[in-house]
Amino acid sequence: MKKLIALIAIAVLAIAGAAEAYAANSGVVNVTVTIERSVSIDIAGGPLNFGSVATGATAVSSSPIVITNNGSGTDEVVTLSASDPAGWTNGTPGVDSYRLTYQVSEDGLGATWQAAGDISETVAYNEAKKLWIQLETPTATNVTVQQTIPVTITAQ
Repeated sequence: MKKLIALIAIAVLAIAGAAEAYAANSGVVNVTVTIERSVSIDIAGGPLNFGSVATGATAVSSSPIVITNNGSGTDEVVTLSASDPAGWTNGTPGVDSYRLTYQVSEDGLGATWQAAGDISETVAYNEAKKLWIQLETPTATNVTVQQTIPVTITAQ
């Protein structure tokens, strides 16, 4: 029995000695990324057509322009600018002078009307905001053809 135990002990030592010991070794790999910011808005609801409006009158768009931030997941600031049509100037309504104002609101009723350069509206990612447009026509004009007023909506 002692011989058997001695043989088992020798076998265990032989097997244990045959196994190689490995030391652990590790390294660090840095992973870096720079997000490319995408500035993008979707504009729905145009073009607006006020139809025939009398001189010296005020008209409000019957439906809003809907601006949706569909960029890369950050807030975007939306600004507006308008270009004058031939023969008219944007300002205080008068002879060949009209005023185009805007408001961002749910229904176009409660907010203050602002000039294009005065609007700077933050639109959160995936949020939609409603832009209403008000036109005050010239008090007198010799222009009798349909006028088109380009409104540029810019996201930054």
